[in-house]
Amino acid sequence: MLNIFSDSGDMVGNRIRELRKALGLTQREFAESIFSSHRSVQNWETGERNISSRNLKYICVMYNVNEEWLLEGEGEMFENGMPGPGESPDTSYRTRVEDIVNLPSRFIDKGANAFVVHDNAMEPGIVEGDVAIWRSVDPADLRSGDIVVLKPARGHFTVRRFLVHSGRKLYVADNKDYEPAECEKAELKLCGKLLEIFGRKNLS
Repeated sequence: MLNIFSDSGDMVGNRIRELRKALGLTQREFAESIFSSHRSVQNWETGERNISSRNLKYICVMYNVNEEWLLEGEGEMFENGMPGPGESPDTSYRTRVEDIVNLPSRFIDKGANAFVVHDNAMEPGIVEGDVAIWRSVDPADLRSGDIVVLKPARGHFTVRRFLVHSGRKLYVADNKDYEPAECEKAELKLCGKLLEIFGRKNLS
């Protein structure tokens, strides 16, 4: 876990404020984006209360923030540069499950990874802000109906349902606003199979 006491709370709070302003968010908007309270963000920024290691890690995952910068003030703010207007940061790296969601040890699969869902392709079952737990899988082991984790050439991980229909292998979203894509033609890299989804109530 992160050591949030490596710097004084007010200095970390100052950087949280700097990050929030760089993202163009109000305290309330920032709080809602990380499923926290307005009051908590206020307390972090003023140094009245230390941010938890879990919330701090969630911020880094959600906005692709350099952990060393947020904790120590060293390096660049963002891992891959500041996102442009309306552009989401690229969270292409993998994250350990236990770093962003608290799970009983029996549920933590060895080799599992996690990411924050950034789209609504699988609504209503999976929504933006949920944490997806996944592990790598051999494509030959997939079965029609499995939910898989995919990575576009640029952007966030996403989730689709793998279906075999009339001999065609497809990635299909539950949200009908998204078109099915043939696996072989899709500009999406298969990363793994979904193990579990944890909603916002598990992160509060």
